Amino acid sequence: MGIEYLFRGFGLLNQKGIRKYVYLPILLNVILLSVSFYWLYQELSGLKAFLEGFFPSYLSWLADILFPLSLIGVMFFFSLVFTSINNFIAAPFNGLLASKIEQMHLSEAEQAKIPQFKLSEEVGRALTREWQKMVYYIPRALFFFVLFMTIPIVGQLLWLGFIAWMMAVQYCDYSYDNNGISFIEMKNELWRHKADCFSFGFIVSFLTMLPIINLIIAPAAVCGSSLLWVEKHRQSYF
Repeated sequence: MGIEYLFRGFGLLNQKGIRKYVYLPILLNVILLSVSFYWLYQELSGLKAFLEGFFPSYLSWLADILFPLSLIGVMFFFSLVFTSINNFIAAPFNGLLASKIEQMHLSEAEQAKIPQFKLSEEVGRALTREWQKMVYYIPRALFFFVLFMTIPIVGQLLWLGFIAWMMAVQYCDYSYDNNGISFIEMKNELWRHKADCFSFGFIVSFLTMLPIINLIIAPAAVCGSSLLWVEKHRQSYF
């Protein structure tokens, strides 16, 4: 399952040869996370009041049921938005990190087939791919957010599933992009491995909400998704 690959990714973070692609994004992560959590704290203070005012008095009990689900949904939304912004900034480093992890787990003959990128060459390509993800994400996020706000329980569950899917798309894409596989084909391949991808996305989303761990979740997810690519997805193409 995808969960296994994420935890294996954590074990790779301090390996020689990849540290420089890990520590600088973590520093950017710390700065962005500090600002983001301050904003989130301000917003969550009014969530319960909003729900209580949304329902008539005879349905006030629904607010108590929906508040935990809404809180989880908002936190998952925050985790995706925060991670998307952070990954947009760190995309060139993440692409190089994914390439390094792939090389470490292939034979010498297979390593020779992997394109080699420099950071200066990676920036334009990586940011173009990140933009594709954002264009894919935004209209779907609006649709699922409407369901989240209008359909009790079912809407919240669909939202959580969407967030998990987007986390898988976000991190698994680096290895596909490095190997010249289109964004559309990447999505189709991930959908063919739904169990791995959704379990991976759910655990990444959950850990992004945890203090301290969320500082290193991005590079760990890149490492884990790269292992998933090497061991389960790569053989479909090479």
